[in-house]
Amino acid sequence: MFSSRKIVPTFIYVGVLLVTLAPSMLAQQTLQQLCSSDWFAAQRSKWANDQHLEFRLIEDGQFTQEQSSYAVGIAFAEAAQPDAKGRPYFGDDVRLLAYRTEGENQNFRQIYSEKVDVLSVDFQDDPDKCVFKGRPPFLDLTVTDLAGDGKQEIVLETNGIGVCPSCLSVVRVYQVRGEAVTKLVEEPYNGISFGQEKGLAIHTFEYRENGLVVGIDKYFFGAKHDSLSTQSAPAESTITAPGATSRPRDVKPRTNSGSWYLAVLDKWGPAAAGVLLAALCLFAYFQSRSKRTNQ
Repeated sequence: MFSSRKIVPTFIYVGVLLVTLAPSMLAQQTLQQLCSSDWFAAQRSKWANDQHLEFRLIEDGQFTQEQSSYAVGIAFAEAAQPDAKGRPYFGDDVRLLAYRTEGENQNFRQIYSEKVDVLSVDFQDDPDKCVFKGRPPFLDLTVTDLAGDGKQEIVLETNGIGVCPSCLSVVRVYQVRGEAVTKLVEEPYNGISFGQEKGLAIHTFEYRENGLVVGIDKYFFGAKHDSLSTQSAPAESTITAPGATSRPRDVKPRTNSGSWYLAVLDKWGPAAAGVLLAALCLFAYFQSRSKRTNQ
């Protein structure tokens, strides 16, 4: 016989685990479907034959919005020679790509292309040569609702210089509306903080004519002015050593799904969804126990 004291915590644990893992499981399922689709095979052949470029889908770059599905990928030239450790790495030509389709159709159409500067770092490959996993700070992509208005933003972080006290990365933020992709932000930074419904805050610096280095904080999509978690110089303050700052992340991409617990997760967050699911599990347990008692 199992004690109710043991069963109830188990129900709660399972409920919270399902709520936490569900979005990532759905995203991985969508990505696997795209990797095995005729569309992906055609795109890979197209870029290889026409441009002599490799084609990959970016991990976590798939989302739905307003009855349309979007996928973000990259095409890149592989360097002629591997690095000293035998690892492949990027050449000079790296392009950000966006695709769109409607409904359940997997026949995506390209709606955007932009060449971006990425340092020639090695890239992690997978057996199917389908998925590119982010390599922060050199190339990383996140899809999230920065302003909390129900509109997804694509946040792309790139670095084409390197990591040093004076090396700045670049953040770009895009929004999609049907076939249109609009770049809303393109800013250099050496400190960054963003997240769902938390906006985007960056710390950067400028060299002035008098030789001083001036630190500047910038805020977008309603970010709070104290949202940069690391100590950076306040706006228009003079600094002499603008060292690289940490890269705090609290990103929970939205997902459009008919599942009720994902809807609760999307609107109220993991805690509320976990409590609701745990309550339903408890209700089901006591209902089952009551039926056994009455029999």
